[in-house]
Amino acid sequence: MLKLSIARAALCLFVASLVSQPGFTEERVGTSELRQAGIATASFQPIVFSHNDRWLACYDEASFEEKKQGVFYRIWFLEVSPSGTVTRYQKVPLKIASLLQGQFTPGDDAFVILGNRGTVLAKIDLKSFTVTPIMDPHPGRAGFRADPAVVWTEGGSLYVVGYPYDSSRFVNVRTIARVNPNGNGAAAFEPGPDLTTLEKGIERQWFANYLSPTSIFYGQKYSEQVVLSHWNGQARTEFDRARRMWGSWGHAGRILYSVERSPDVSDLMLFDSRSGSKTTLASGPEVYRYLFLSRDGNTALVSLMVPEGRRLSTFYARSSDGWKLRPLEADSSGRPRTLAAGWMRLSTKGSLMAHVGAAGLTIYTLEK
Repeated sequence: MLKLSIARAALCLFVASLVSQPGFTEERVGTSELRQAGIATASFQPIVFSHNDRWLACYDEASFEEKKQGVFYRIWFLEVSPSGTVTRYQKVPLKIASLLQGQFTPGDDAFVILGNRGTVLAKIDLKSFTVTPIMDPHPGRAGFRADPAVVWTEGGSLYVVGYPYDSSRFVNVRTIARVNPNGNGAAAFEPGPDLTTLEKGIERQWFANYLSPTSIFYGQKYSEQVVLSHWNGQARTEFDRARRMWGSWGHAGRILYSVERSPDVSDLMLFDSRSGSKTTLASGPEVYRYLFLSRDGNTALVSLMVPEGRRLSTFYARSSDGWKLRPLEADSSGRPRTLAAGWMRLSTKGSLMAHVGAAGLTIYTLEK
């Protein structure tokens, strides 16, 4: 009887320890299942989640036979349930020489692709899955070239950065342009601020994280420090300095970044440009890399490299609980488990995380 009571107590303690750990579920799709769906797993990579977290857009390279027909890439739309289960695979072949970037429209009715050195923009309708050109350069027609080749959404609009040009190929100043996905040619791009003039005044500009025509994060790299600032459409304000910067990700007026303060201290930080507040998520000798911020700006995803091999200890944090870091996976004692290095993407609302590695696709449902 005493042995039975001890066994029951041990069971209760074990269950309690499981309940006390961060809650998550995971749905795994192995490489064999991906291949059965027609995916070339050697080149398969995630691109981005839709705004409503229903779709995960991915891509792979076309087969040799498809390339002979002019198809070099395929976009894959994986329909994902709220629990992270993939319920549908939809393939869209692309007759485009180079695929550079892709993004869902703000209403999730289409997916916009950018390719051919930033000169081609097209959309995929998410009902018919047909491809329609938005910008396809032709001699004697005005147009737009993206530089860098990035397309993104912020505050309900779709944006690119680059150069408008007229019918004579005269290039205008570099700008952030709002894109009308239902438009065609130069008329689909609404130019914003003059970045050429603005950025001439930024000494030793190292990077720019463009969010909108009135919100840009800048980094300036000097011999012994990195200076970080934010431009609000009128003025640029410095918000941090550090010896070195390891990475960053911006969304919704916020930027998540990892910096070195001294040889033995690195900080994981979040700056909110709207409130001017700065939050330290972690500080110490460990360097956080592979930074992601959800599209709504309320969930962060970060990782530590495991010294023994190409594995990661991954953590997430939410604004709702003061940006406290929690392990993506933990054992019964609360110690973080590792996962293989691979491609990661965080969903718009931070409820899902996709990981693509050598073993296939895993979609994690993160605890709120």
